Amino acid sequence: MPFEGMSNLQAAYAAAFKQERPNLPEDISPDLAFIVQSCWVEDPNMRPSFSQIIRMLNAFLFTLSPPLPSMSESLTNEAAATSNGTMTEFSGRQKGKFGFLRQLFMAKRTRNLQ
Repeated sequence: MPFEGMSNLQAAYAAAFKQERPNLPEDISPDLAFIVQSCWVEDPNMRPSFSQIIRMLNAFLFTLSPPLPSMSESLTNEAAATSNGTMTEFSGRQKGKFGFLRQLFMAKRTRNLQ
């Protein structure tokens, strides 16, 4: 949890006026850490645009092995990939941490299998 132990106001103050940033996990991929930290640059002109962030995340996505869904996750998953790879519904688990990466994996895997 970013800024754990701080209220929203304390976290906003720490980020805005003290240039504090949340700690990244020690086991985070250097590529993903770079993406996150590039979005934290103080000068807005030096931050990546949303299209650049999407390109960086897509490049990072291709460096990962696709997750293998467990049997229970497959049965309870409410997300459905359409033929063009877009997701139409999201399960509670997929709305969680890095859920967008799981959605991208599933969409790309569905497209590759067709």
